Amino acid sequence: MDNTAIINRLPPEGLKTLPDKVWPFIWFFLRQIKGRFAVLAILGVFGAIAHTSASYFFGLIVDVFVNTTKGGDIWAAMTTPLALYIGLVLVASPVLYNTQGWLKAVTLPYFTMLVRRQLALYLHNHSYRYFQDDFAGRLAGKVTEMPHAIYMIISDIIGAFIYAGITSVTTLAIFVWVGPYFAIATAAYITLYFINLNYFMAKVTGLSELAARKRSVMRGRFVDILSNILLVKIFARRDHEDRYFTESLHDFGAAASAEEVKVTRMFRVQHVMNSSFMIVLCLMAIHGWQTGAMDTAKIAMLLPLASNMLSATFWLSEVYTAFFERLGEIQEGMDTIVHAHDVTDKPSAPALTVRNAAIKFDNVTFNYPSRPMFEGFNLHIPAHQRVGLVGPSGAGKSTLMQLLLRLHDVQAGRVEIDGQDIASVTQDSLRGQIAFIPQMADMLHRTVRENIAYGMLDASEAQIIEAAKAAQAHDFILGLRDSKGGQGYDAMVGERGVKLSGGQRQRIAIARAILKNAPIVVLDEATSSLDSESEKLIQESLKTLMQGRTVVAIAHRLSTIAHLDRLIVMDQGRIEEDGTHEGLLAKGGLYARLWNLQSGGFLGETPRHEFGD
Repeated sequence: MDNTAIINRLPPEGLKTLPDKVWPFIWFFLRQIKGRFAVLAILGVFGAIAHTSASYFFGLIVDVFVNTTKGGDIWAAMTTPLALYIGLVLVASPVLYNTQGWLKAVTLPYFTMLVRRQLALYLHNHSYRYFQDDFAGRLAGKVTEMPHAIYMIISDIIGAFIYAGITSVTTLAIFVWVGPYFAIATAAYITLYFINLNYFMAKVTGLSELAARKRSVMRGRFVDILSNILLVKIFARRDHEDRYFTESLHDFGAAASAEEVKVTRMFRVQHVMNSSFMIVLCLMAIHGWQTGAMDTAKIAMLLPLASNMLSATFWLSEVYTAFFERLGEIQEGMDTIVHAHDVTDKPSAPALTVRNAAIKFDNVTFNYPSRPMFEGFNLHIPAHQRVGLVGPSGAGKSTLMQLLLRLHDVQAGRVEIDGQDIASVTQDSLRGQIAFIPQMADMLHRTVRENIAYGMLDASEAQIIEAAKAAQAHDFILGLRDSKGGQGYDAMVGERGVKLSGGQRQRIAIARAILKNAPIVVLDEATSSLDSESEKLIQESLKTLMQGRTVVAIAHRLSTIAHLDRLIVMDQGRIEEDGTHEGLLAKGGLYARLWNLQSGGFLGETPRHEFGD
């Protein structure tokens, strides 16, 4: 039995869509282990039957004692009921439950990891814009917590639900045999029990979903504070953030309290029902004894059986409350994660093959929900040409690069690489042909080696070091140390690379791009975080990186791209000018004005708070 293989399973139809209703959503994952789930349920059913038969056999044993005179052959009469009691209650029931417990222990933890992996894969396929609209910690919480909620729901089904159901059915069946009035009283109790449960659970469900949302907001706010703890400290905003976080605590506390109050009212009604039912049964048993309709054996069977049923139903009510809380948690998580993917591969999309790395934006239209960006935009970049994109903030430079990387899909027109529409090829193959160096170098909380090797996962140590040297990073890497003793390439860089300076992060990002060795290089302010000395060194490395490749570089510091083959001057989603540095200066247009407005090599600009640029 290879339990670890459970984690590696994927549904046959893939993970392009997930159900948007709770129970189909749960079944989407559960069906992948439906054989084991069926065995768990069957073991639970037979274990409950064996366990709840104890009261019936007690009655038979008491009957033997009552009807056997002293000195009589009690063993002859006792053999069958005692053997059945020992065999079913004392042997079979524990064996069944222990077998179920073992199978649950070797299945459900791995199943939980299966759900986490598949949710993570589904989340990966959301567009870049999706991740910009939510807290990273909140999304991570959904992937880690929703599977545990599904785990607990399955545990409840194969445990409390089956046990309480079998106990109620067994009790009702035996009471039918005892007498019709006992059966009617039991059926009435069961009916009222479910009416009470359904009445309150309908209200608790909505409160549970509200509480889950409030809890999610609380967690998201706290993660946001921790993620920006440096900002909080340098602005001395502890009290402000305390008020911000406390506000969400009040909201969550109020929602959780309202839910608990409603649950308490449900249990109050059930306590009254349970007490009333036992009083009625006792009075009926006394009456039956007086009329001779009941003997000692039936009474010895009746009261423990009823008490066991009440205990089971009370347990079920407690579980049921948590059960709906978990359903609310799953629903809240689904509302966050289960959305159609904005950017998807076409069925049987081929991989992008690049022989001639020409780039073409052909009559492209793309608009953000908040503002227009490109309308009939055209740009052709021949293979191996080095192009600089220039313009004020909001001109569309970074958005253009995001379209090239297919982080968004165009609304009209085509983006082509080597004559192939990038919307028709797989996203992974497209991005595999582009080395991207962003303005803010993204680092994983891993070692320096792992961060550089992200550009080529199977790179040798020699290749990693060679790339680091080319990026002028090798010398400072050798001097790195972390708090756990890691040194050099084995040093951890911290979350988002916080243990490194901006220039160090940027040089590692450049080393990563050099190692990737892609035919297209995209630079988005790749040297903006560097001091003058480091920039001079890296400019030489970038020249090496650019050789024989198609390059698109975004820069506000015009001196860093003045040497490129061609400069595109953009404004408001349009190309205003196109030419070489010298030609554009001679033209005396927008580029010349921007060049003259530079202060310390940067564009004098009024920042625009726009999406993507």
